[in-house]
Amino acid sequence: PLTMQDDILNPKNAKSKVKNRKTAIEIYPGVHEAIYPHEIWEKNQGLRAAKGKTPTTSKTPKRIYMLSGIARCWECTPFANPGAIITLRGTSNGSGKRIYRCALLHGKSKAELSAQGEAEMLAGLNLQATPTGAVDELVARHQKTSLPAEQLEAQVDKLVAQLVIPESWYENILAYFLSLDGPAEFKRRSYNLRQEMQSYKIQHLEGVIDAAELRSHTIRIGRELSQLSPQADPRARALAPLLGDFPALWTKLSPGRRRTLLGKMFEGLYFDSTGQLVEARARAPFDKLLKLAEASEKMV
Repeated sequence: PLTMQDDILNPKNAKSKVKNRKTAIEIYPGVHEAIYPHEIWEKNQGLRAAKGKTPTTSKTPKRIYMLSGIARCWECTPFANPGAIITLRGTSNGSGKRIYRCALLHGKSKAELSAQGEAEMLAGLNLQATPTGAVDELVARHQKTSLPAEQLEAQVDKLVAQLVIPESWYENILAYFLSLDGPAEFKRRSYNLRQEMQSYKIQHLEGVIDAAELRSHTIRIGRELSQLSPQADPRARALAPLLGDFPALWTKLSPGRRRTLLGKMFEGLYFDSTGQLVEARARAPFDKLLKLAEASEKMV
């Protein structure tokens, strides 16, 4: 087949795309016994996704910081350019305790920042130009250089505990629990069953099958359609009660799963230099479910 990039006069010069060797061309179901259960494989995949590119070795603890990539430094916000994000980085101190530190000042002393020169520092760190003394003011705003992870995460746990999942969401959540395609999978199966029923009706009109056989197919397909619901699936029945108590469900999630959910729920969680949650910027519709939209309107 020809494309706009082909050389019509010299067809042999047609460029062919190099396939990514890591991308599977075809996938076949395995026929051998699994080395370990599929549930463990999924758990490991979630752990790997939550850590991103963080190196993990036998000498490096497998620590996942729930607020990594979501927690923001409130003190740096007035200095940052529009669109710039100054995060709080999860790490451990000399005592091995979990803490969060401002990524802007992490590993830099006031003397080191001053030596860079204010213009160079502001440009290199994506901060807006400010009057002389910006370095001193920026450092002074950070009363503490490290914030206890438990203090920050406890505030987020308390905020998220206010979430009540609407019952209208249950069907879709259970659908995604049962299939990666979610509701689309059930719609596709429903469509196929209805098309199958239509085919039997046509066969009956053409005399291929009699009324008794048509009746049998009608009863069978009708039964399958009535059971074609995520809530009717036995595998989802144990999950349905948990959706009505999200705070309890939240406590059962691993830090990696919590981090993933927080990334979907919030654009950013802003903490000041004392570790207090100053502002939570939730994405729709979680802003309304957590009543943050009402709080913002009152502030305005």
